[in-house]
Amino acid sequence: MNKLTNCATINGIYNNLETIIQSNIVSVSLINNLEISKCSNKTLWASGTLRYTITINNISDTTLNNIVITDILNPEYISLIVESVRINGVPAGYDILKYNKNNGTMIINIPNIDANECIETDFKVQKKCLEIFKLDNIATLSYDNNNIYSNIVSVNAIPSLYKCKEK
Repeated sequence: MNKLTNCATINGIYNNLETIIQSNIVSVSLINNLEISKCSNKTLWASGTLRYTITINNISDTTLNNIVITDILNPEYISLIVESVRINGVPAGYDILKYNKNNGTMIINIPNIDANECIETDFKVQKKCLEIFKLDNIATLSYDNNNIYSNIVSVNAIPSLYKCKEK
């Protein structure tokens, strides 16, 4: 883990004497080796489900605790298939996963991420309508009162086309 150390120094003249005053030294730990990325299995979505994958990479030398992933899934167009949520291939339990179908907010609580560990969360969504729409989606990783945002994932949804066989 990197540390940032800061100290302020003031130089000036006080009562005709050159004066130097130094503040106390303050150090904070920097966790700048935490990354989040998001992808989908389709950029053009006609039928079936859409799978999103969120990858969190802790490339620091410190275990991080109480990580929260928030993803707002547009409730006008899509809904989460709750039982599809997996963390490193293991189904997410209700103690880890919260989903509000009314506003589309999915929250995943990750108890900890070990140093140099990568966690992959994937889940499926389904369409709620047959119209053409575009999804622009990001995930947010919250840790220690800081937010890190993933890349934007864009998916264009189109209605399914079925060709009927003539008799």
